[in-house]
Amino acid sequence: MAKKRQYANSNPVRLNPVSFEMIEEKLKKIKPGRKITIFVPRKLTQDNKERYRVVKGEIAAIYSKMVHVCVKAGRSAYNECFLKTDLYRWQFNVK
Repeated sequence: MAKKRQYANSNPVRLNPVSFEMIEEKLKKIKPGRKITIFVPRKLTQDNKERYRVVKGEIAAIYSKMVHVCVKAGRSAYNECFLKTDLYRWQFNVK
């Protein structure tokens, strides 16, 4: 018997479902130890007119559904995790 195709989505209802194969194809350059720049979209308000929040860091680990990024901000550092489904829709650069 053929196995049913599974879909990954973060919204309960989507017109164009995203398959795991599509996500893995776009994220295949992401590997632990590489530097990454992620452009996280934000909602525009009167106070803040910037469209994106830029996150620059190093990929620490890759899990089944998310990517763990270590971000250095000045002298301090913090960790941030991003879902693979969100990274599929956002812009990012890997070095």
